[in-house]
Amino acid sequence: MEKKTIFISDIHMNDERSLVEGKYKPYGWLTATRAIELTSFLRKIADTSKVSEIVILGDIIDTWVCPFDIPPQNTESVLKAWQNKPIIDALVEIIGKNIKVTYVIGNHDMLIDVQILKQYIPGINFIGYGEGMTPGTYYSGRMHGEHGNAYAMFNAPDCENSFYQNLPLGYFISRIAASQLAEIELGKITDDVLPDHEELANIVGLAFKKSKISKAKDLQKKRETLPELVVDTICTLRGIKITDQDKTMIVMPDNTQVSILLVKEKYANLYRQWVEKYGQDYAFMAFYAEAGHLSHAANIIINRNEADIVLFGHTHIKKEKNEDRENTIYANTGTWCEYPKKPYTYVESQLDLNEKTHQIRLMKWMNGKVRQIKKMSIPNA
Repeated sequence: MEKKTIFISDIHMNDERSLVEGKYKPYGWLTATRAIELTSFLRKIADTSKVSEIVILGDIIDTWVCPFDIPPQNTESVLKAWQNKPIIDALVEIIGKNIKVTYVIGNHDMLIDVQILKQYIPGINFIGYGEGMTPGTYYSGRMHGEHGNAYAMFNAPDCENSFYQNLPLGYFISRIAASQLAEIELGKITDDVLPDHEELANIVGLAFKKSKISKAKDLQKKRETLPELVVDTICTLRGIKITDQDKTMIVMPDNTQVSILLVKEKYANLYRQWVEKYGQDYAFMAFYAEAGHLSHAANIIINRNEADIVLFGHTHIKKEKNEDRENTIYANTGTWCEYPKKPYTYVESQLDLNEKTHQIRLMKWMNGKVRQIKKMSIPNA
């Protein structure tokens, strides 16, 4: 057996403010406890001779999740935060033991400062967006790994509508979602008041439910109002009235401010733009992807004969399955920031030279040990 390659994603390190009780409930997705668990896992990897590379498929740094009325965090404020230092130290230690660490960009880290990243983690291999904001992609033989946000309508880089550095509508939804007032008691959470760490998928799902959207023809009827529908849904959940949206200002990374009403106007034609560019079916699946479904995107890559194995993150939902074509696999790494609802999961890739197969294993970290959830293999070309 060759050495393993480990794929993880969606760590979502935030700055120190994100874990402090104040006007808002602590809004950081990676708590101090979860950071400790990730550090333990990474140190275990550093102590093994069976791993050749760790590939992080996006969203290790989170520059999105921050209440809308305060300046958002940046790369350095995240990397120097006390709760994240053990993770950074572990990655530095891993690189020092000649295990390669590759970081593929996602969407919550779209604003990452690569020079600062490399100051804190010397030797890290960074794969950013390509020309025209094409997704950063990791290739190894017939294996294709990327974050997955490029196939999701609200989280793909937006070169047409953006206020700032290709930020998509999902950025603004994340900022509003992080602003959960501290007086909302966790014991009183209902379908109308989502927990702080819920993803955009929950918001989109609720918008679908309220608008009775279940298939493409339903979406066709309502497509002109979809961006507005999703923004209004999260505003309602956060107690922002439609009549107040012109006065509710979002503080941008450059300290300028934009109103929620202006955001809605800016992205109003988003769904139509996707239809015009990619077609109705693809646009529907890109919106459906916001509810956590990326299998269609894996099939696109596989059916183009670009890869036999496709690995994504982004959805926070672990997955491993055979895709439409024979001897192909799609796997999703899951997340490290929503335990125990979603256990700490990752994917292992390994070539078996004797059996001439490529093995993909979905794994989880539990009680200081690694455990296999599922294993699949295909012939190694």
